[in-house]
Amino acid sequence: MTTKFTKFAEVVKHFFQRSCSSSFSSCLEIGARPRHPHPFEYNKLMKAFARAGQPDDVLRLLDEMRQSNFELDVPCYTTAIDSLVVARRFEEAEAVFKDMVSSGLIPDVASCTVLVKMYSCYLKQFNKACLVLQWMVRLGCKPDVVAYSTLIAGLCQAGKNPGSYWCPQTYAA
Repeated sequence: MTTKFTKFAEVVKHFFQRSCSSSFSSCLEIGARPRHPHPFEYNKLMKAFARAGQPDDVLRLLDEMRQSNFELDVPCYTTAIDSLVVARRFEEAEAVFKDMVSSGLIPDVASCTVLVKMYSCYLKQFNKACLVLQWMVRLGCKPDVVAYSTLIAGLCQAGKNPGSYWCPQTYAA
């Protein structure tokens, strides 16, 4: 545990404007911002907060990017959505996904897979997970092995036989 903690603190500390002490709590401070304001740097910091289980800070950074007139991209939205799913804040995750789509961004395989994870692994709503996979195919966003494996993992966790479960029209040629 100490090794992971130390590694995480080392990865995170270079994102902050002032130097961090060796304690984790002083590294992930409220209001932390990336040293160089750029969407890529924001997303790295958002991922650090997501891994630390702090979805409110992830959302704060997403809002800060929006207010700073940065062009929000799909990876930033995906990080925010995933942090909300892991925190079991499912309605907010759906709202952020809808916000991403309504802003004109086209979801990618990773962002859709987060929805598959939410519906299959957390909510056990396998029909909705299949609808996401079907929607991906219609969108031209071919589901990959991770998307299907995520659905299969949810089915296995629920004690269902993945071999007998069929999602029609999700297998893109």
